[in-house]
Amino acid sequence: MGITFLGGPYDGRDLEQRILNRHAQYVPIEGDLGKRIFLLMPNPGDLERLLRGEKVEKGEVYPYEQTTGAREADYRWAPGAMDRATRESRLKIHPDVRTSLTVISAGDRRRIVESLLELAETPKENWPTDRVRRLREDSESYILEVSKDWRAFFDLIDGWRIELLDIVRTEALRFFTQHRIPEGVPQ
Repeated sequence: MGITFLGGPYDGRDLEQRILNRHAQYVPIEGDLGKRIFLLMPNPGDLERLLRGEKVEKGEVYPYEQTTGAREADYRWAPGAMDRATRESRLKIHPDVRTSLTVISAGDRRRIVESLLELAETPKENWPTDRVRRLREDSESYILEVSKDWRAFFDLIDGWRIELLDIVRTEALRFFTQHRIPEGVPQ
């Protein structure tokens, strides 16, 4: 039994590891959100010709992403996922926030990351002023309204790179800003 593919032009095929080592390209993409592994497969017809020993011009490749968990497939058809993984790898995530990102829902995590990626790809002067506020004039620290439920605190590093420092539920932020600890009370 070999490596199983799900979706795309290789759907349902099992290929031996030695074939992949020789005729496919492994592309690991690693960032603060984790490591993702992609396999760029040649056109299925080209692969058949390569297996027969024929020469083939390099052509279009088909991206598959390595899956984890229960073995439905080892690689899943993933058009567009490699570009997204490359974009995500540019985000810095403070180590304390990584745990928070793993315990929230996948939808909330996706909205937070996508909102930050959108800012990272937009010149600062074009950021939406109704959703992004600088915390202090003398810093590059900001708060982003991700949704009605979430706020993200981040720093802008070197004028272009975003580091996520914290995520907070909007209701928790409201609670703590309304219930400040009075001065003189031990903390």
